[in-house]
Amino acid sequence: MNQSKIYISMFGHISISWNGHSITESDSRSRKTWLLLAYLIHGRKNHISQDEIIRLLWDEDDPQANPQGSLKTALHRLRSLLNRLDSEAGHQLILRQKNSYVWNPDFELEYDVEIFDSLYHDFLTASDEDLQLASCLRIFRLYQGDFLPALSQEPWAAQIAEKYHGQYLHAVKSAVTILHKRSQVNDILEICRQALKIEPMDEELFEYYLQALLASDQHEEAAAAYEDLNRRFLSQFGTMPSENLRSLYWQALRTDNGYSVPVDEICMQLKESQPPEGALFCEYDFFKVLYQAQARAIARTGEEYHIVLLSLKSRQEKNLSQSSLNLAMKNLQQVICRSVRHGDVATRCSASQFILMLPRANYESSCMVSNRIVRAFCRQYPHSPAEISVHVFPVEPAK
Repeated sequence: MNQSKIYISMFGHISISWNGHSITESDSRSRKTWLLLAYLIHGRKNHISQDEIIRLLWDEDDPQANPQGSLKTALHRLRSLLNRLDSEAGHQLILRQKNSYVWNPDFELEYDVEIFDSLYHDFLTASDEDLQLASCLRIFRLYQGDFLPALSQEPWAAQIAEKYHGQYLHAVKSAVTILHKRSQVNDILEICRQALKIEPMDEELFEYYLQALLASDQHEEAAAAYEDLNRRFLSQFGTMPSENLRSLYWQALRTDNGYSVPVDEICMQLKESQPPEGALFCEYDFFKVLYQAQARAIARTGEEYHIVLLSLKSRQEKNLSQSSLNLAMKNLQQVICRSVRHGDVATRCSASQFILMLPRANYESSCMVSNRIVRAFCRQYPHSPAEISVHVFPVEPAK
């Protein structure tokens, strides 16, 4: 076999290239084949016993009547896969020594995980900011995704993936911090867009991203990005993004474009783009402003406003699955739209709750609205695993 260098990647996907030939995960559907290959390569400085490989490939829930025969079959499939690189690659790259196997150390490798280790060491020991930034940017370009995502259910792979995921974020955030000080907005946008695909819920990265969008006058994109993040936070965590992010969102909405807007254009902007149907749904931040405005108004007018909190919970003792909860919340939102007046305002305030503000409605009529929503939901979705609990309370006048 030709002794040219072998290139191996395990960030984002596993692939092996040698002398113009490559194999990737698409070349074999056998998960165990890729698991064994990755394990032998990553642990190639050690001899791996047959018993260790058997435990790796077949857990206690998947016992093998003939483990030695199953191991031979797995190794045959792996060698056949490697032979796509070269007719003898399978037997020359994987050596058997007594009762263990080892990746042949005589072949030179360029392995992205080891390159990452070297770059991360350079980053930590850099003598100045320029060298630090250079190492961070190389890490950013190298890291194409988490370590072996297709094998993320394997404990050994998951532990390694967590380590490199954390180191990647550390390097990326350090790079963005330096670039922010230097006002290199375009570089920040490039890094944050890619890094947020890998870690989409990181608020620190997202804050730098929104700041860069605002600095480059991309106000609409900043607002849309925040709204998408807010929906994901509510869905996954039942909370809202940080106050800093919400402040940047408001800044995106208050675009200062430097010229006076004609009154007719303002009137057009204020109108709803679609004919009204049911409640006005808005983001929770807007709902808070509307609530506070009404609390001030009723202190002067004495009108009654009530709040209705609708909470979904499981009909059974166990909690709802995420998919069941998401579907039930989607269905409940549609029921709310059809069950309340145009002047009522609603928002999703957590992963499992909607809140409504009913203007000029006393307690009894607010309860009637709530009961109408519950009955409509039960009638339309009789087999839903979710049920609705209701709390009605008045808007307190601002003091």
